[in-house]
Amino acid sequence: MVTQETAERMCNKLVEAYINACKPRDMEDVKNLTLKLISMAGLALAATQGKDEAVALIQGAAIHVGENAHRSHAEIIRSH
Repeated sequence: MVTQETAERMCNKLVEAYINACKPRDMEDVKNLTLKLISMAGLALAATQGKDEAVALIQGAAIHVGENAHRSHAEIIRSH
């Protein structure tokens, strides 16, 4: 398993590539694409960890976002 830092860097590149490959027209498209990504990740968790654990993990991630949103930035999204 890679380190948390390496996993985060890899995930940033993956999300950037996914969003840019979808060619969003605006931030509404970015929102929808990102929600789809979250949904699919949740389904992957459910398939591998079970529904209850998946829901708990997604809720934990939502709390983390709420506590750390001030650190976020949208520079990974290129304008089209």
